[in-house]
Amino acid sequence: MFICFSQGFTWSTLETTVPACKAGRDPNNSCIRYSCVDNIQVEHETICPEAKNCSESEKVWDEIHCCYSCPERQTLCKTRSYNKTVMIESCKEFEIELQICEGYCEGSAE
Repeated sequence: MFICFSQGFTWSTLETTVPACKAGRDPNNSCIRYSCVDNIQVEHETICPEAKNCSESEKVWDEIHCCYSCPERQTLCKTRSYNKTVMIESCKEFEIELQICEGYCEGSAE
């Protein structure tokens, strides 16, 4: 028979009472871990700082995959060179090098 307390669980039989305290991480929520104090199971919850909104692929998770942070967007902006062939007045082709911005860049290109 299980007797539930707000702080833990105790398993009782007719002859003895055996503590059923289990320490470790919650398998369904990595922000919750359990410890045992005097055979009472205590729940500890990690409260994450408010995170910025970013895509799932940009999230940088902590070591227990509970809290995440988003990289600063201005550090994600970079330029990349590429070559393009252009034709002038339908007769002569030239290859030119162009720059393109990638990532999160403030401003606009014209």
